[in-house]
Amino acid sequence: MSAASRIVPAVPADLGALEAAYARIAAPPGAPEKALLAQAFDDYAADETPELGGDDLAVLLAGAWRGAQARKAGEPARITVG
Repeated sequence: MSAASRIVPAVPADLGALEAAYARIAAPPGAPEKALLAQAFDDYAADETPELGGDDLAVLLAGAWRGAQARKAGEPARITVG
């Protein structure tokens, strides 16, 4: 099945749905995680990434959060691929 033929919801129904998806994938979000999710939800434009559904967005945000937690204070930013 190609990505083009896959039916994907255009956007999480609401911020609560994104938080629920994040909780299923990572852990129930605390206040800092909720702030990240709220900002990402506000910035998310479904028509720019039609293949990216709510669960996919939650996976990406959980990965970004874990990466940020692994950094030590003052450590330069890193770009990882793969």
